Amino acid sequence: MASIKINVKWNKDVLKDVEVDTSLPPTVLKAQLFSLTNVPTERQKIMVKGQTIGDDTWGKVTLTNGLTLLMMGSADPVPQLPTEKVKFIEDMTEAQLAQHLQYPGGLKNLDVKYLLTGLKNRLEEQITKHSSTLDCDAIFTKSTRLSRLPAYLTIQFVRFFYKEKEKVNAKILKDVQYSMILDLFDICTPDLQKRFMPTREKIKLAEDAKLDRERAKKLGETVIEPKNLTRLSTSFPDDIGSNNSGFYQLNAVLTHKGRSSSSGHYVAWVRRSQTEWLMFDDENVTPVTEEDVLKLSGGGDWHTAYLLIYGPRTIEYEDKTNEGASGESTVTAMDTTASSNGART
Repeated sequence: MASIKINVKWNKDVLKDVEVDTSLPPTVLKAQLFSLTNVPTERQKIMVKGQTIGDDTWGKVTLTNGLTLLMMGSADPVPQLPTEKVKFIEDMTEAQLAQHLQYPGGLKNLDVKYLLTGLKNRLEEQITKHSSTLDCDAIFTKSTRLSRLPAYLTIQFVRFFYKEKEKVNAKILKDVQYSMILDLFDICTPDLQKRFMPTREKIKLAEDAKLDRERAKKLGETVIEPKNLTRLSTSFPDDIGSNNSGFYQLNAVLTHKGRSSSSGHYVAWVRRSQTEWLMFDDENVTPVTEEDVLKLSGGGDWHTAYLLIYGPRTIEYEDKTNEGASGESTVTAMDTTASSNGART
């Protein structure tokens, strides 16, 4: 009996001092690993030094004490076939066709591909009430508008759906795109929109001034950067903790990777500066780009955005009051928020 102790790396776990009898076939080792990890033997793939260990023989692989093997395989249950038989259109009766064609599949969710579209849809609700004028039930549209915006905005995606038959909280992989800059002006009340205008005008000046400077630099002209900049307040003077422009910039994203809420992995993506982001994966911190953050919108088994945290969009500006022939004053502003290049709207 040639018994040795090896280590097995599986995902982020390392199984230490696993006893192996090399005189027995590899299936015995796979059975041991099944008892330790719950990964079925048929789903295990064990590799060492670029070679895959089979089921019957060790082949050219030589195991030594302290050697580390790599095991791949998932302990999650294999998806089961649907219990109900799929019905095709050609097999349906006329009554079944009339019932199903009344609501064509997929049309209900076709328009929810963007974050702002989903927010607007949730503020429009159809309710059925009895109309005394028509003397019958009528459908009314209830519209909701926001009369105040907070300084920081947290948006949670509905990413899990409980399937009653399967008894599982399944993952919704739908791709819902979001942007670095979020503008909620359209879903606010007219009074709040009027209060937004002074700050929004200064933000527009910042964007125009930035474009003018970039255009001048490309033409080789001398560009004078504004000095003595002052940061524009992001809240109303009489309402600390509010948003006074309707603009937000993305500051953090919480993602989930996996197929159900009971399994998978959560990762935080946090803005570090105007153009730098950091990915916090447990104890591992990695720098990433804005493009990487925008790819977390869903649509596959990659990290999927579950929670978005938006903060106020800020600018720094320089007021210059120049009395000219017309007596008008001018304001020079500079945008200090992160660039929205690559953002999807």
